[in-house]
Amino acid sequence: MESKKIILDTSAILTYFEGEEGKKTVEEFLIESASHEIELFIPFSAAIEFYYINFNSQGEETANQRFAMLMSLPVEVLKSIDEPYMIQAGRLKASYPISFADALIAAYVYLENASLVHKDPEYLTLENEINLITLPLKNKLT
Repeated sequence: MESKKIILDTSAILTYFEGEEGKKTVEEFLIESASHEIELFIPFSAAIEFYYINFNSQGEETANQRFAMLMSLPVEVLKSIDEPYMIQAGRLKASYPISFADALIAAYVYLENASLVHKDPEYLTLENEINLITLPLKNKLT
């Protein structure tokens, strides 16, 4: 039986760590990953975003602690950025109003035939390109 592939966006990781609405869904994926029912991934760009968001909001010590906690979870960090990922990320960035980091994450989702767990409204423009598992959406500050 082929494993189900799930990729966590930065917003899903923050949901888990901040105890926001949708945390239970992320916890369920972590449990399924620990029992090898699914393959759970975090793109390197999401790990970097997670670190700098924590650094900016809570300081370096907390960012380091939370990053260590993230790396101890039953997830695999996607570190490869081979040519197909570069091309796909570039295509998505050129075609949709998404950030560079979101284009990288979406390229992984697309090429790995995975589902993206997120709560970022930017990804909704990609609903015809990638599989989305949308947590309760975050409110953008105006």
